[in-house]
Amino acid sequence: MEITFKNTPKKKRDFIVKSNLIIAQFIGIEKYESAYSTFMRVKKKDLSEYVFNIGFQKSWDALMPVIDKIENFENHMVKIDRHNYPKIKFMCTIIYSDDLSKTIHQESKDSKIDACYMAVVKYVEAYNKLKKRK
Repeated sequence: MEITFKNTPKKKRDFIVKSNLIIAQFIGIEKYESAYSTFMRVKKKDLSEYVFNIGFQKSWDALMPVIDKIENFENHMVKIDRHNYPKIKFMCTIIYSDDLSKTIHQESKDSKIDACYMAVVKYVEAYNKLKKRK
């Protein structure tokens, strides 16, 4: 899925590109840069597909494999709730627990995909920091 950034402020666009890159790397997509552009290389069996823009923030088809990967880790759960509060409609919570502690990455947004996308971004950032320490 190709995404466009028409009428998107630069700060938000930069955040989306950075976030999509760390999510892509989390699920095994490699980043390549050339003199002309930055693109992602997706390895599928023996084939490689080049993806210029991956729309994790807009496409369930793109985001669900990431959520599935998180849920396949031992002691991990992704929970999505709908609330009828005036400003919070959807809440996505990623929970990791072991015998000693419980870690929660939670995000509330107006749309379900926005809540899940932001929770996934927070989770992957924390995952990468923990991985660097080990």
